[in-house]
Amino acid sequence: LTILSINDCIYYLFYDNISIVSKEVTFMANIKSQKKRVITNEKARLRNVSYKSKLRTSMKAVRVAVEAKDVTKANEALVKAFSIIDRAVIKGIEHKGTARRQKSNLQLLVNSLSK
Repeated sequence: LTILSINDCIYYLFYDNISIVSKEVTFMANIKSQKKRVITNEKARLRNVSYKSKLRTSMKAVRVAVEAKDVTKANEALVKAFSIIDRAVIKGIEHKGTARRQKSNLQLLVNSLSK
């Protein structure tokens, strides 16, 4: 992560394995603490986006295993997905009700295999 400040605009450069992604943030306020808060909020937003992507991927792994009718892989993926969903709630990325609904739907999918 590299932060550049040019003409009261902040550019964030994120180095991936392949590409460089930049995000421009302009400030509304002149207050120093608010400028810092904008940067902090942006970092948190990027962390949350990354974690939500990880969460969706884990849920997809369960669905793929169910479609393949592989009970052992589905159960393993379900345990991992539950763990990730629970951590998302603890971190405040997801609401408790949303997590309950997602876990319930995944469990119903896995249970449908044993019928």
